[in-house]
Amino acid sequence: MYHERSSCRNRLARQFIFFDESSVLVVLPECPPAFLYFLILPHLYVASSVKYCYFLYPCIFLNAQILHLGFNMSDLTAAVIETKNGFHVDGYEKISYDFTFLDGVFNTENAQLAECYKPWGRVLAVTDLNVYNVYGEQIEEYFKHYDLDLKVHKTKIGEKAKTIPTFLSIVDSMTEFGIFRKEPVLVVGGGLVTDVAG
Repeated sequence: MYHERSSCRNRLARQFIFFDESSVLVVLPECPPAFLYFLILPHLYVASSVKYCYFLYPCIFLNAQILHLGFNMSDLTAAVIETKNGFHVDGYEKISYDFTFLDGVFNTENAQLAECYKPWGRVLAVTDLNVYNVYGEQIEEYFKHYDLDLKVHKTKIGEKAKTIPTFLSIVDSMTEFGIFRKEPVLVVGGGLVTDVAG
């Protein structure tokens, strides 16, 4: 299923374990996950049939972690050129987004925020506990008005709380919520909560 075209690619080939025609496990014990996008995917010459790729790599905080990348590999734009001592990787991903300023964002007359979540029918919100104590009732009423299920993860955010346990508690909420990769998370608060949840 994998076409070996060079000695370097042969070494990469030994890292691949195919589950079936649409899934592959890549084991690279010393590569950070972001690097794997550009190093491995261009070498999978079964891009038309492989739809899911699983990377197994060590994590600073965990012994091992499996990252599920649910995308069509043919959508990735990257080039890997073999050099004398390794590889040269060129990969680009365009990032584009807008900032929108909206007065009374949780006013039920403003449907703009609700429209973002209507395709999902639900909302996972991460907020500072102090912010929730002030705006929590209004937030809950807003999403109830638009018939969107709401789960709120409340956390104490301060400089001392910008820790891995705080981050992992948010990740746990996402796991329990069963969030999808492209599903938006609502972060309500100032810079500190966006530092951790963003």
